[in-house]
Amino acid sequence: MGACDDYVRRIVSGVGLVMPTSRRDLEQELHDHLEDAIDHARSEGCDEASLPRTICSRFGDADEITRQLALALRPEQRANAFLYAFGVMASSFLTVAGLILALQVLAAIGSGTSLLRAFPHFRDEVVAFGSLAMGYMGLYLQERLFPERRLLIACVWNSAAFAALFTVAFFGLHLTLLTPIAVFGSGLAVRVLQQTALRSAWYLGTAIPMVLACLLAAPFVKGNSPLPLWGAGLIKWTGLTLACHLLNRLAKNPWYVGET
Repeated sequence: MGACDDYVRRIVSGVGLVMPTSRRDLEQELHDHLEDAIDHARSEGCDEASLPRTICSRFGDADEITRQLALALRPEQRANAFLYAFGVMASSFLTVAGLILALQVLAAIGSGTSLLRAFPHFRDEVVAFGSLAMGYMGLYLQERLFPERRLLIACVWNSAAFAALFTVAFFGLHLTLLTPIAVFGSGLAVRVLQQTALRSAWYLGTAIPMVLACLLAAPFVKGNSPLPLWGAGLIKWTGLTLACHLLNRLAKNPWYVGET
């Protein structure tokens, strides 16, 4: 069945289905059709050794079948792509928010800071959580939804989408900080590094922006924390880095859309 397996994989990968369940269903359906055809050919006395290749040849050109299936499934693909993207971004946002808020609460308790004073710019922080998720997962989504898109072009598209959304959020929510821009850049930088030969040094994507923030915007980094600048910066860098690590784990195992 090796020839049939390769034939099916070629079609399924070419159709470009996003949802893992849809890919599995299509793969199973194609295998069922091929097995029925093989059983029929076997009953007619066809040579057993050449059965898989013969059946694949009779079934039709893989490229033409892929094209027809892609056209037929296009509406479903668009709906599934939207659902997939929404699931990815929602899970990413909740992951980032849960982790960083937990670290901030622990830091506040450890330093004796009131929880009411620990989040002086909560709206800005919420937008920053979404910005980090978009910076990292935006590239991941483009890799899955638009595999033919080059990394540089994907970065441009992701940055343009973020710029538009952040402009609306900045004026619509009356934000006071530009933190989400730096956080978005961190997430984007980490994902880019992970796609290059420097993937083992991906943590530089959060370290370099944090060092620059400590040098250029020390009051923002320190905030109301009684900790020294290096301590406050280390906590923020730890939060960003751990969040990016968890986003990477989600990208490798997107359980939220049914993949196992």
